[in-house]
Amino acid sequence: MGLLCLSVRSRRSGLASLDKLSEQKAQDLLRRTLRHHPTTAGVALRTCNRFELYLSMPDGVEPAVRRFIGSFRLDPHQELYSGVRVVEHLFEVSAGLDSELIGEDEIQGQVRSAYQTATNAGFTDRALSELFERAIHVGKRVRNETHLHDGVTSLARLAIDQARREHPDLTHPRIGVLGAGQLGGKILSRLLRDGARNVTVAARSERRRKELRSQGGFEAVTPGELARNLKRFDVVFCAAETQRPLLLISPETTRGRDTALTVVDLGVPPNLGVKGHPHQFVRVTMEDLRRESHRISLGKAGSIQSARRIVREESREFARVQEERDIARFAERLLAQAEMVAREEREKALSLLGSPPEAETVIRNLSTSLIKRLLLPSIVSLRSLSPEERTKAIAVAERLLIVPTPA
Repeated sequence: MGLLCLSVRSRRSGLASLDKLSEQKAQDLLRRTLRHHPTTAGVALRTCNRFELYLSMPDGVEPAVRRFIGSFRLDPHQELYSGVRVVEHLFEVSAGLDSELIGEDEIQGQVRSAYQTATNAGFTDRALSELFERAIHVGKRVRNETHLHDGVTSLARLAIDQARREHPDLTHPRIGVLGAGQLGGKILSRLLRDGARNVTVAARSERRRKELRSQGGFEAVTPGELARNLKRFDVVFCAAETQRPLLLISPETTRGRDTALTVVDLGVPPNLGVKGHPHQFVRVTMEDLRRESHRISLGKAGSIQSARRIVREESREFARVQEERDIARFAERLLAQAEMVAREEREKALSLLGSPPEAETVIRNLSTSLIKRLLLPSIVSLRSLSPEERTKAIAVAERLLIVPTPA
């Protein structure tokens, strides 16, 4: 089986480019790929800092799938990984090594959620299931065996810490949270844990607002209600999934304020639009969080090294198991075909010899010996090849030596 990963990451492409690539676009491109190549399986992973498609397909189909997804031209800096590099990359992602905030603890849940979504839709196969389940295991191992996840390890925590620069004590300011999804929910939980007393959450659906109200301790409104009453707030966290800004800050919005309105915009694309030159206004963007996360990661050099060692170990072991399985599958098919041919030839020879018992034994032993001497050394030698060479060798041998079974 072949593996491919099409990746656009903010680290290379910038957040402005990533803003154009929504979760819906990721799912649409995945469905389009699977329709065009029915033997392919896939998982779409869209987070604040990445847009990725992971694909599994028969070896013979890989070149066509590679050309197909390469034609998407999502970004000038998009990357296309194949084979073992796909394994290493996903393991790095799940471990928190490929995040803007090194060691952040949200990515593993996002990897699990993307995998579960694809599985529920019937988009995964055995190869992708094994890959993603192993990636989740690698993430847990890094968490348990290193200090990579110590300290500030979530985007929600980092966002709240940035707001504290303007409002050190968040127990008294009036706080709004735009978006009640995964990230917005984490920001809300941390704010309440930190003692925030005056919190308003904006959610689109009435069902979600009812759920929030039932928890008590804060107000739940529509995004429109929050937007129309921005003057009420001192701090607003934006974490809504939307294709256009939901909040607009203008000089009129901030006129007459005693303290600055602080907006931490975590939306992808941004949830906030700015008109003119508002006074008493502080904006924290994803770029600001990137700079802060880089500063934090500088203090984790030792843990990063340990985590990368685990990823290398796990990648090699995963590749070894898959290689052994590929060789075993190929050997089983090749030997089964050889035995079928040998059996047909034995029957012909015995019919000519009159089938004496001793002749049957001699011929059977001779054919078995020929199969072993001719084929087993070649099968064993596959282990000495590189993964790429092995894949090509098996594909060529299957086409030349293994006759398809009639339907």
